[in-house]
Amino acid sequence: MAIFKHFRATKLSNAFILNSLVVSLNATLSVLTYNLIDKYNEEIPTYANIIVTFLVTFTTTLLTYLLFYYLFNYGGGMMASKRPVHLKL
Repeated sequence: MAIFKHFRATKLSNAFILNSLVVSLNATLSVLTYNLIDKYNEEIPTYANIIVTFLVTFTTTLLTYLLFYYLFNYGGGMMASKRPVHLKL
């Protein structure tokens, strides 16, 4: 059940806006995470920083998609059908 029922990804412009918000939020959090780890833990190797940044970004991305699903009912179009779709070319 979406909280904002009148702003969903039913039109192309709304879908672009919602997707841009999700991607921008996740990219910002990813860069912020990397920079904070690099600034406050100078002794941590780069590969460890990348792994931690990946894990934090994965978690925040999942939470962002869940938040947008509950707010805007966003992401339903990413679901695959239960039956395989056979395309005839």
